[in-house]
Amino acid sequence: MPRLPAIKVVDGAGLLFTYRTGDSFQTVDSVDKVPAWARGLVRVMDPKVRNVPAGWGYVADLCGKAKDGSYPYRAMRLSRFEKAQARSCTGATTAPKLIAYVSSTCPVCAQAEAYLKQRGIPFIARVVDKDPSAAAELAKKAKAAGVPIHGVPVFDIAGRLVSGFDPNAMAAMLRSAGITAGR
Repeated sequence: MPRLPAIKVVDGAGLLFTYRTGDSFQTVDSVDKVPAWARGLVRVMDPKVRNVPAGWGYVADLCGKAKDGSYPYRAMRLSRFEKAQARSCTGATTAPKLIAYVSSTCPVCAQAEAYLKQRGIPFIARVVDKDPSAAAELAKKAKAAGVPIHGVPVFDIAGRLVSGFDPNAMAAMLRSAGITAGR
């Protein structure tokens, strides 16, 4: 295993954090944006560190801080990280069964996200206007399901695509998929 330059994994240090979201990955710029169900295995990128050997990276456990406020990390082959499942702090490896495809400028999307958060429903938000891979993922799923997409929000509820947001219909669909708060 090559020796990587030492870094300090702390929030607010300009680091990027990448975690698995089912079949793809999401990158965020702060620890608090990494969902609890994925914090046990997160790739950390420090844009200031340039001499990391090809094919290697830093992988952190964001479940608990050391006394100095930093998170533990280790070197890992990126191919191994890319094959690994998301890992929560409790060891669970399942992501939420709900993915919300949204736009950063969509008021209905914001309402839908607020609805889910207020009810404690675990979900992944994929922002299609800021993340081309999210838009491509949605297009691929829609094509495979034969579902026309005319805008957002679009929800993948346990593998079923649903366009638009209606709170009553959403509640019924979540119940039928067995998705409840904290699950």
